[in-house]
Amino acid sequence: MKQLIFCCCLCVTACLMPTRMVTSQESAPILSTEDAPIEAVSAPDQTRGNSVETVDQSAGLLEDGEEPSAHKPHGAELLGVLPGATRRNDLMQSPIWKNIGHEEVVDGFTVLTYQIEDLPEMPFIQILLKDDLVEGIVVHLKEPRELVDARTSFDASIKNVRPITIQDEEGNFREVYPEKGFAFILEPAADKVSASTRVIQLVAEQVRAEYFVLRAEEELNNSLQNAMSDARHALLHDPQNAPANWILAELESTNGNFLRARNYAIAAVKTDKSTVQYQLTLVNILKELGEIENAAKILDIVEPDCEGVSWFKGVAMTLRGDLLRLQQNPDYDKAIECHQKAFEIVKPYTLDESMTSRVTAKKLAVKAHLGLARDIAAKKWEDAKDKEAALAWLDAACAIAKDLIEKESEDSMTLFEVCCAATELGLDVPNVASLEPYFQLLDETSDTIIKRKSVETTDTVRDPFVVDAVNWLGGKANANIMLIYKATGNGEKAVGRGEKALALLDSVVENRPTEDGVECGVVMFHLAEIYNSLLSNDQAALTWYDRAAISLIRISPDLTPKRLIPVGKNLINMSHAYWKKGRQEEALQCTKTGAVLLQKAADTGLCPQSDLFVPYSNLATMYKTLGDKSLSEKFAKLAGECK
Repeated sequence: MKQLIFCCCLCVTACLMPTRMVTSQESAPILSTEDAPIEAVSAPDQTRGNSVETVDQSAGLLEDGEEPSAHKPHGAELLGVLPGATRRNDLMQSPIWKNIGHEEVVDGFTVLTYQIEDLPEMPFIQILLKDDLVEGIVVHLKEPRELVDARTSFDASIKNVRPITIQDEEGNFREVYPEKGFAFILEPAADKVSASTRVIQLVAEQVRAEYFVLRAEEELNNSLQNAMSDARHALLHDPQNAPANWILAELESTNGNFLRARNYAIAAVKTDKSTVQYQLTLVNILKELGEIENAAKILDIVEPDCEGVSWFKGVAMTLRGDLLRLQQNPDYDKAIECHQKAFEIVKPYTLDESMTSRVTAKKLAVKAHLGLARDIAAKKWEDAKDKEAALAWLDAACAIAKDLIEKESEDSMTLFEVCCAATELGLDVPNVASLEPYFQLLDETSDTIIKRKSVETTDTVRDPFVVDAVNWLGGKANANIMLIYKATGNGEKAVGRGEKALALLDSVVENRPTEDGVECGVVMFHLAEIYNSLLSNDQAALTWYDRAAISLIRISPDLTPKRLIPVGKNLINMSHAYWKKGRQEEALQCTKTGAVLLQKAADTGLCPQSDLFVPYSNLATMYKTLGDKSLSEKFAKLAGECK
């Protein structure tokens, strides 16, 4: 095949061009928080609904997402013609393109047809214009060519590009190279429903967002790193692209990066007011960030649109149960009821003939079971032993996750999610004997995910996105295990898990929002507490206190509402340890910072004003010891107002 002179420039995606021949168509004793009179707080056509006002509601509650600046038009160029840049007047200035063989208007496009004598293997070339701007170029081949030969001819331009094969609205198949704005149009196979390996046309067009979104959707099953890259590239060309923003929101959620996910989800919902799935994703993200009231408001609006679609109804019911458990005045009984209903909704589909339906239903069943386990563990039962029932639901979730691996050939991510949830439940139900198998399974599962055994090759490392996600979530899970062993008095095991947690978190924290550094600071604080109270190692305790104080104070201005209370109380308890050791300056700094955080929380209704009694009383004592009568009296007065 004679080389057609295409100059393919790196870029993002393209719209579907016609493929037919276009002819018609953060000294004195003082108090710790434990002395306080309060508790310490450590289907395509069915995806759309009628919640048109949901976006406006969420927009009024939330901040806008980030919007990348748009790219200039670029793509594949043919003999000086660049779709998205070249205009009709430019064509008329060219000795090659000024002589139009035929011109007509088809479906709103002006179609210019040419025959170029120097390219006999391409009998004619068509240039499509919209408002006098070139939208695409279609090159018709004289004879069909084998796809492998066509790829070889364009190897210099397309060899590092991952193509996708799609079927366009005309029923024709095309192998598309999104970065290049270029595609091979394939001859239909004999069955008329699949593609052959014979190229009949070449298409050059402006690089846009649509093909990157399509490839990102394919990559969700292969490489999350690639899927994220493609969705980000799509936004370079169309910042408001709802599917690309939604894909990024889901990926960042998978990575536990809910601050970033929040921005993307808001952008998706603002652009597309009717897609229920986008709004449910936003509700879940807000829930994870502790914005329970906002999440509930949006769910109230979108929930009616979930009726009739079992998947969305099950997701909405699961989210409703989570919000009822997490709200300021939890209703555990209703939460339990919602999670039970969610499971009943999806249960029939776990036996569906369709593998996709079964897998989707089983994954949602796992979430409903984990929701029930969390509800039961969090509820204050008359008999504390009743909490143990949570472990039965955990075991049931684990069984389903294992079933996904054994019977559906799914990876271990859902089982990893169950193991992480087990470490959370252990904070409320510290039954170490029942939970330790999950701790071991957590280690095994994370290793399985990061390194997969392959029959054909040696161990291969998964894509960076998955590695980072597993290390981050695994770090938080190990931090929970540290707290469980701390609560049960096992200092050695607690330190081991704490150090492991810190190593995992440190490995990825640089690539996350500044606020996420609080996770490392909290682990350092608990390691200090463990060395201080369980292992009686003052020197090690002070070393970890120092590291924790530096980390938490530095990050404190960037904390989300959900973290204000635990970090504030950690700093206050840390100041108590410093004060006992004679480290007055450090004690003062930690107390002041902790007080600021708790005041922020109280101002927003996240905790009662009485939570400020301890830090203000401590500040009054500290300033009195340091000789500052005025400030001592000031904080004594504030403390009195907090009783």
